[in-house]
Amino acid sequence: MCFPFSSVPRTDRNFASGCARVLLFPSPTASMTTVPLSALIGQSPVTILLDNSSDGSRISPVLVQKLDIPCSFGKSGAQLATANLHVPTDDGGYDSRLSFLVSYDLTSDIVLGNDWLTACEPILADDRSRFLRPLPSIVDHLPPCHSWHPTTRS
Repeated sequence: MCFPFSSVPRTDRNFASGCARVLLFPSPTASMTTVPLSALIGQSPVTILLDNSSDGSRISPVLVQKLDIPCSFGKSGAQLATANLHVPTDDGGYDSRLSFLVSYDLTSDIVLGNDWLTACEPILADDRSRFLRPLPSIVDHLPPCHSWHPTTRS
């Protein structure tokens, strides 16, 4: 079973190529909300949760302080931290520059919400421990500030 995270229903029949079954999450209020994974900010490992019930991505103030991530204040007065995030996949990884809402109620370093999930349309592996390599049609249409790169082999 592969788990694509998207707030938009998929109609691409090739989307599930190599997957026994695909479970779609058509709305931000779908049943599965959190999956813990690992990522990097710079060279520092971080723990991320995927949360399709969260509109935006959030970051722990402890991590902001520990990694000395620059902050600013948004129009609403909320504190924002901007960082480059690398989320590994099979044979590569997503690189995203995100403005995270600094959130004092997190149990992980980072929560990736629907902003990232919708932009990158990642596919979660059967065992929910890693992301699969995205389809070329997804990579070709990633929005600005998001990219996917294959792992370079020596």
